[in-house]
Amino acid sequence: MQASYVEVRSVLKNIHLPLTKNNIIQQAIKHGASRKIIEDLKNIPDIEYVTPVDIFKNLAANDPRCKLNYKP
Repeated sequence: MQASYVEVRSVLKNIHLPLTKNNIIQQAIKHGASRKIIEDLKNIPDIEYVTPVDIFKNLAANDPRCKLNYKP
Protein backbone atom coordinates (compact mmCIF):
# COMPACT_ATOMS: atom_id res chain seq x y z
CA MET A 1 0.00 0.00 0.00
CA GLN A 2 1.65 3.20 -1.15
CA ALA A 3 -0.92 5.62 0.23
CA SER A 4 -1.27 6.16 3.94
CA TYR A 5 -4.21 4.88 5.93
CA VAL A 6 -5.27 8.49 6.63
CA GLU A 7 -5.22 9.38 2.92
CA VAL A 8 -7.31 6.37 1.98
CA ARG A 9 -9.73 6.90 4.87
CA SER A 10 -10.33 10.52 3.86
CA VAL A 11 -11.31 9.44 0.34
CA LEU A 12 -13.43 6.48 1.45
CA LYS A 13 -15.50 8.57 3.87
CA ASN A 14 -17.13 10.18 0.82
CA ILE A 15 -17.97 6.88 -0.86
CA HIS A 16 -21.26 5.12 -0.19
CA LEU A 17 -20.95 1.34 -0.17
CA PRO A 18 -21.67 -1.37 -1.30
CA LEU A 19 -19.71 -0.91 -4.53
CA THR A 20 -17.57 -3.00 -6.82
CA LYS A 21 -13.86 -2.38 -7.23
CA ASN A 22 -14.34 -0.40 -10.45
CA ASN A 23 -17.06 1.74 -8.91
CA ILE A 24 -14.86 2.44 -5.88
CA ILE A 25 -12.06 3.58 -8.19
CA GLN A 26 -14.44 5.81 -10.15
CA GLN A 27 -15.80 7.35 -6.95
CA ALA A 28 -12.31 7.83 -5.54
CA ILE A 29 -11.28 9.72 -8.69
CA LYS A 30 -14.45 11.80 -8.48
CA HIS A 31 -13.58 12.74 -4.89
CA GLY A 32 -10.03 13.78 -5.70
CA ALA A 33 -8.03 10.69 -4.71
CA SER A 34 -4.31 10.85 -5.34
CA ARG A 35 -2.57 8.71 -7.93
CA LYS A 36 -1.13 6.57 -5.10
CA ILE A 37 -4.60 5.77 -3.78
CA ILE A 38 -5.91 4.91 -7.24
CA GLU A 39 -2.94 2.60 -7.87
CA ASP A 40 -3.53 0.86 -4.53
CA LEU A 41 -7.24 0.43 -5.27
CA LYS A 42 -6.44 -1.09 -8.67
CA ASN A 43 -4.64 -3.91 -6.84
CA ILE A 44 -7.55 -5.03 -4.65
CA PRO A 45 -9.65 -8.04 -5.70
CA ASP A 46 -12.54 -7.41 -8.08
CA ILE A 47 -15.41 -8.08 -5.67
CA GLU A 48 -18.23 -6.08 -4.13
CA TYR A 49 -17.17 -4.20 -1.00
CA VAL A 50 -19.75 -3.65 1.73
CA THR A 51 -17.72 -1.76 4.35
CA PRO A 52 -14.58 0.38 4.34
CA VAL A 53 -12.97 -2.28 6.54
CA ASP A 54 -13.32 -4.75 3.66
CA ILE A 55 -11.35 -2.37 1.45
CA PHE A 56 -8.64 -1.78 4.06
CA LYS A 57 -8.24 -5.51 4.68
CA ASN A 58 -7.63 -6.10 0.98
CA LEU A 59 -5.27 -3.14 0.70
CA ALA A 60 -3.31 -4.54 3.64
CA ALA A 61 -3.26 -8.03 2.14
CA ASN A 62 -1.38 -6.61 -0.87
CA ASP A 63 1.34 -4.99 1.25
CA PRO A 64 3.66 -7.19 3.33
CA ARG A 65 4.90 -4.05 5.15
CA CYS A 66 1.43 -3.17 6.38
CA LYS A 67 0.81 -3.67 10.06
CA LEU A 68 -2.66 -5.04 9.36
CA ASN A 69 -1.25 -7.65 6.95
CA TYR A 70 -4.66 -9.29 6.68
CA LYS A 71 -5.01 -12.27 4.39
CA PRO A 72 -8.66 -12.85 3.39
